[in-house]
Amino acid sequence: MAWCDSTETVLLGLNNNVLESVKLLPAKEDDAASGGPSLQIQPSVSLELAGHRTGVRALAVATDDSVVMSTSAESVKIWSASTGRCVRTMPSGYGLCGFFVAGNEHVLIGTKEGKLELYDIQLGELAQSLDAHTGSVYGVAEHPEHQGFASCSADKTLRFFEFTFAKGTTESRVSFAEVADRATELPDEVLSVTYSQNGKWIAVALLNHTIQLLFADSLKFYLSLYGHRLPVMSIDFSSDSQMMASGSSDKSVKLWSTQFGNALRSLRAHEESVMQVRFLPGTHYLVTTGRDREVKLWDCDTYELITSLTGHASEVLALALSQDAAFMVTAGSDKQIRFWRRSEEQLFLSEERAKELEEKFEQEVEREDVQAPAGGEAVVLRASRRTVESVRTTERLVEVLDEAEAMDEQLTEAEGADAQMTFVHGQGTRHPCARVIAYVNTLTANNIYEVLLCLPYSHATKLLRFISRFFEAVSALPGGHGAAARAKALSAAAALETPCQAALITAYVHHNQLAATASARPLLLRLRNQMRELLQAEKDRIGISMAGLSHLQRLMKRTSVSMISGEVPKKPAAKAQRCRFHSRGSTN
Repeated sequence: MAWCDSTETVLLGLNNNVLESVKLLPAKEDDAASGGPSLQIQPSVSLELAGHRTGVRALAVATDDSVVMSTSAESVKIWSASTGRCVRTMPSGYGLCGFFVAGNEHVLIGTKEGKLELYDIQLGELAQSLDAHTGSVYGVAEHPEHQGFASCSADKTLRFFEFTFAKGTTESRVSFAEVADRATELPDEVLSVTYSQNGKWIAVALLNHTIQLLFADSLKFYLSLYGHRLPVMSIDFSSDSQMMASGSSDKSVKLWSTQFGNALRSLRAHEESVMQVRFLPGTHYLVTTGRDREVKLWDCDTYELITSLTGHASEVLALALSQDAAFMVTAGSDKQIRFWRRSEEQLFLSEERAKELEEKFEQEVEREDVQAPAGGEAVVLRASRRTVESVRTTERLVEVLDEAEAMDEQLTEAEGADAQMTFVHGQGTRHPCARVIAYVNTLTANNIYEVLLCLPYSHATKLLRFISRFFEAVSALPGGHGAAARAKALSAAAALETPCQAALITAYVHHNQLAATASARPLLLRLRNQMRELLQAEKDRIGISMAGLSHLQRLMKRTSVSMISGEVPKKPAAKAQRCRFHSRGSTN
């Protein structure tokens, strides 16, 4: 629901996929005086979308690739393949499978109620309905010669039907009837059925994880294929009838030889159940869909994944291909029907694999369902190698932090809270903060991440506090243009890089617990402000130095050119030179 104050209009999204605009008007004085409602509801605009109200369970493409059929719990819809618009909607039973009858003027669907329903597309109405099965019709397969079809069901039967085509003066009539004495009992529920392209075999997928191949003419047993650990959801033959693919709930796709029944290869195709498998016409390219919301294209000669297509918001349950493989259509529980068209661009498998790895890494980093680690344990989000040297370095860092904290407490008791921080290099006693920073500076780019990854959370907060005090001391260094002041500034700048890197890595590794601890937030904010100020000042100093070096380079180049040409360079005025350098020093 949405409300517009200026027009006093309410926009309602209804359960039947309709958007309705309602205007609220004040009631007339007579109605209000008589105790009637104080508001008058006036419907204004209604917008009905052409899509399905429930998940799409089956798709089919016409033999001329002009239209596409989709079925769901409430209707059968016909879509234009060129424009993507819905051209016909026909109320129906819960359609689970279907195909276009020869001529593309009728569609046949199998329903959850066990019926076979034939619809006339031109009239938009039901032409014939038959109670063919006592259980749900899971699959229908048209014969390669388009004269009949087979249906499979949860009632453990496989039935065969023939079409009757009668041409009238104005329209053609199509009907179907069951072939007598052809019904076949099978040992378990049949989930999928398909004919080979040469019309020699018919294959059925059973609930008991097996696939049976029968001779299409005599229905005698030919092969039984074992290998899947869960029910097989979909099967399909290649165009040359030499290979068969099966997709199962065990997340795998198996490729079978139809000559000997041996498994050519087993592919770990999806992260969830495989719902549909279809060969591209005239090729050994295989398209698979799954409950993991992905559509994948495979090369079954090299057994390699070509590409993976994403876009669905829920499980992909239906798949259909055009006759020339120029496009394919997918649909699922998200009520979306997606058209995928083949482009002229070439695909390079190495680039596709690199792209997939990058996307997978980004998804792992951005996952919202990862539980925060308990007990302050750090989670490593990048590759690292824990070595004995890194563990020993971490133990030494812990000792330095403990010693520095004890020494800091002694200094606080002896000198008070305002004790001066002095950095004494070489011999003598160092301030505890200086000792910590000096040890941090011994860490290298190769081991700093592994060392800080092993650092416990309690000592990580100590390290951040000492680094913050170091930044505060560097910021408080006195300014000036003397040699001593410049030496202190250069020494502090040289020691900034590793402490800044250590602070960032520590905050990154222990981010979850730092964000959940209220006392750590002021420390993190203080570190952020200090690092920004110091790094910006260092950036400005580097910029000025680079500008000075560029100026000296130009002077040297000019002098060398003058000496080669034999001209005596003019000596600049001493006063102007002194002014110039003085101005540069003041800027610094």
